Amino acid sequence: MTPTHAQKNLLETYARTLFDWNQSIRLTGYRSLKEIRDKLIGESVRVAQFFRIGETVLPIVDFGSGNGTPGVVFSILNPDLPVALVDRKRKKRSFLIYLVGLLDLKNVLIFSDLNEAIDHFSGNNEIALWMKGISVESLQDALKHRNTPLPVQIHMFKFGSLDQNKDCNRICLHVITCPDERRQSFMTIDISECDYRPGTI
Repeated sequence: MTPTHAQKNLLETYARTLFDWNQSIRLTGYRSLKEIRDKLIGESVRVAQFFRIGETVLPIVDFGSGNGTPGVVFSILNPDLPVALVDRKRKKRSFLIYLVGLLDLKNVLIFSDLNEAIDHFSGNNEIALWMKGISVESLQDALKHRNTPLPVQIHMFKFGSLDQNKDCNRICLHVITCPDERRQSFMTIDISECDYRPGTI
């Protein structure tokens, strides 16, 4: 899945908007526009290609979305995909609200609470929950105050090595190695996945 010309334009608008907002609100540790393009957004594009996000119909919840990666990138590459961006910090949600409006992403919703985002997709049998820079412990903390069982099965994807956790079944680690055309080098991205069932032994 290679981004179309229109998608590349949206990704560039995203990069520039993130760069501008990052001057006053810390949304990413990358300080230059080139780093945001190449490392942050480029990484999510490569992950989307590896996992065939352009072909999926499974709703996506991006937990701890912050600057919008990977959820916004996934939505740009698959505009029909239902995506929920979740971040508890109001300033980051303000950025996400502005960005989603600017990019005219029709199927993206923004939530402050993970449970609300999951319940929104209760009509589905399962969701794909993506986490970048956030721990499984944070996920457990966000879910522990539920008064009702989860209405969907969670298929969890996590950037970086997976926290060893009794609630994660069928753990699989994907190591994505792809060429970085700008540097004549390679980028390696670790993504782990599992079925997440809170309370399992």
